[in-house]
Amino acid sequence: MSRTAKKPLTARLIDTAKVPQGKSAVVLWDASVPGLGVRKSTSSTRFLMRLLTDGKQKTQTIGLYPQMGLADARAYVSAAKDRRERGENINVKPEAPTGPVKLQDGFDLWWEQHAEPNLKRPDQIKLHWKRDLSETAQGTVLKDMTRGTVVTMVDDLKRRKTPSTAAAGARLLSSVIGWLADREFCQPVAYRLKIKASAVRQRVLSVDEIEQVLSAAADMGLRPGAVVKLGFSKIRPSASLRSRFLT
Repeated sequence: MSRTAKKPLTARLIDTAKVPQGKSAVVLWDASVPGLGVRKSTSSTRFLMRLLTDGKQKTQTIGLYPQMGLADARAYVSAAKDRRERGENINVKPEAPTGPVKLQDGFDLWWEQHAEPNLKRPDQIKLHWKRDLSETAQGTVLKDMTRGTVVTMVDDLKRRKTPSTAAAGARLLSSVIGWLADREFCQPVAYRLKIKASAVRQRVLSVDEIEQVLSAAADMGLRPGAVVKLGFSKIRPSASLRSRFLT
């Protein structure tokens, strides 16, 4: 594992760093502030400080990323160097960072640091999140989140949305919670949940919609009685349309 700082650290560099196959972690060192590094494993990412103190080179963790920002980490290492020059103790514990408290805060952080720089159509992702996930789910406190909490969120999606929309919402929820759990904002939970295709939201046609169907049928030369007896399996609409309406 190289200890040479080749270039300044950036949030994007940290987020996109890959753990080599067969290794437990990868360590990157900052060229802007020598002595500052970041160790990224499959479970967490943490800032390191490596300084020569009392004739010995010591490496220690100074904070978790992204709870501690890159600018704060650089400031901490620089301040530790100043304390070392004055003969003071370099190990001054940094203030506890304030991470996302609620699921919506966590989504905002996920969107800013992962979705916006890495995914296609990030604005559409944000729109789907706000539209599909209930306000109650968005307000869930991360430290209190359990598998049961996530199951309740998915059940709510299944009850209110079509199967395809609910499945997409569950996948997005899974991605966000997984990203937050990897960064220790919440406890790891069994968040990868599947939605059965049979989970169909009950839907009947309104009076106006029925009139529109019968009017269109009349234009095609079909009798109203024949149209009423038709099932969706005979009409052969798209799967998404079939999932929205039941005869």
